[in-house]
Amino acid sequence: RRRMGALPSLLPFGKPREDLAAIEELINHANSAAERDWQSMKSLLEQVNSTRARLDGKLAKWQAQMEPACTRYAELRRALFAGGDGRRSLVDIAREVQGAANLAVDLGYAVPGCKDSCTGSSSSYTCSRPCRLKLWQTARLEELLADPEWRRRDDEAVRACSRPGMEELFVPPPTALA
Repeated sequence: RRRMGALPSLLPFGKPREDLAAIEELINHANSAAERDWQSMKSLLEQVNSTRARLDGKLAKWQAQMEPACTRYAELRRALFAGGDGRRSLVDIAREVQGAANLAVDLGYAVPGCKDSCTGSSSSYTCSRPCRLKLWQTARLEELLADPEWRRRDDEAVRACSRPGMEELFVPPPTALA
């Protein structure tokens, strides 16, 4: 059976006390470096939390300023596509009116307010087949809804007015180190 004191003499390097002192110094250095890194990381985390708090404050302020415009946009968009409060959507009303105008023209009645789709003229005509059958309101609504620029702007408005907002920038606050 060997004594504990014999163990350091089995190590393949220098004198046991000097080796232990060197190992202790290495451990102390590693601990000091880890402590400095930890303090630096805590400082950076505080900066991140402070920056996030300022960003959240600005975002809340901007959303509060946009709230009336967003509410009005949502009301108009709902009226256009879904209706509400017992009213039908404007799209449904336009379809119905266009259908009634087409029927009236087919029955021989004069219906004012049609666009000339053959010439593209901006004048308003009495409706007739084949070129003057689309009511101006229906034609304008179809042009609007088919326009990619309108869709892009509508998507942009919906994103800007949606809560919680700024999803692209959303990063949950770090909790593991708090």
